[in-house]
Amino acid sequence: MKKKMIIKGIDMCKRKTYFFLMCTFLYAPVLVAEEVLPGTLHTPRPGDEIIKQQVEYKDPGRSGENILWDFGKLQALDEEYILFYHNPASDGEDRIGMGRTTLSVEELSDAIPIVGTEHNTDYYYLLRNDSLLVTGHRNATVDIHYHTPVLSCTYPLGYGKETSGEYKGEGMYCGRIPMFLKGTIHTVADAYGMMVLPDGDTLRQVLRIKSSRNIRAYVPAAEEEEADMLCMQMDTYLWYVKGYRYPIFETIRTFDPANGDATATFSTSFFYPPQQHYYLQTDPENLAVLFGEEDNKEEEYPGWGPDPGEGFSCNFYPNPVKDMLTIEYYILEGGEVEFGLYDLSGRQLVRDSQVYPQGGIYRYGMEMGHLQEDTYILKIKASEKEISEIIFKIY
Repeated sequence: MKKKMIIKGIDMCKRKTYFFLMCTFLYAPVLVAEEVLPGTLHTPRPGDEIIKQQVEYKDPGRSGENILWDFGKLQALDEEYILFYHNPASDGEDRIGMGRTTLSVEELSDAIPIVGTEHNTDYYYLLRNDSLLVTGHRNATVDIHYHTPVLSCTYPLGYGKETSGEYKGEGMYCGRIPMFLKGTIHTVADAYGMMVLPDGDTLRQVLRIKSSRNIRAYVPAAEEEEADMLCMQMDTYLWYVKGYRYPIFETIRTFDPANGDATATFSTSFFYPPQQHYYLQTDPENLAVLFGEEDNKEEEYPGWGPDPGEGFSCNFYPNPVKDMLTIEYYILEGGEVEFGLYDLSGRQLVRDSQVYPQGGIYRYGMEMGHLQEDTYILKIKASEKEISEIIFKIY
């Protein structure tokens, strides 16, 4: 039987516990290796430093093909900081330190150990066969080892492909409170399109990776009961571009699964400025792709789709929506864009259009506050292309 309990020594630091545990998961470097991102070009490398900057959160919008992600007006919230990948330490006796555990040379015969450090926390990874595994993390507050590792992904992974897995771990909080963790993780390459960066640059043929992780941390209690310290769902989105080993943009959002995903408990975004991917100086393979010195063969980058700059791309958010649905779109040339909203019986509830003298990126707001809670169909038509998507209206 499982109950929510208050155990001596837990209730007095519950808020602090939740904060530190949540931050440990939020700022964990998310490593992804995919078919459209060939493993040799996008696996982490010891010695690489990646600069990140926290910016305003923006809803990542819909999944699918030919998406427009306009992050061009987001404001910086914090100073830049560094994510650093390095080799784990050795004890000098043919064993490699991986946080709360060590691995022998024999145990690593088919795997590559890597440590990622940011926010004063070490995250431990193994690249084994076609899988990228998270084996633990450690900082001054928590020290966790996953005896069933977190399956970050398997590769190759192209657009529409996905991985899922369960994980279990244990460790210590504040050096004195034993704790256990378990959950599930699901990763999918769910969208591709074009992206406008906070510095104003536009990147095309962008691939987005979504990772949904259910996290439950608890402490042992009497009579086989358990007391929850943390229970949350975390959705992480990463945007990759050809020629860059690491992401260009990232969003993180957490919520209580018991309350649904409409209300976030935490949300933020990170920008990895392309001009500050300094590791490229020692990454000739990616430089060759970036500067077009190598052909981007279809077999190396399947699933990226055509250059969205050659036609029509759009995005909309939030979904579910309470009041205002924001639609952002790109048109190559001037012309008319039509918007329609229908109920499931096919009755048209909203009909509108905008005419533009030239191509570019535009925005349209659709008022939905007056509609009842239900499921609707959104249709957008431009440049002889039509997009139909389901919209969920909530109160």
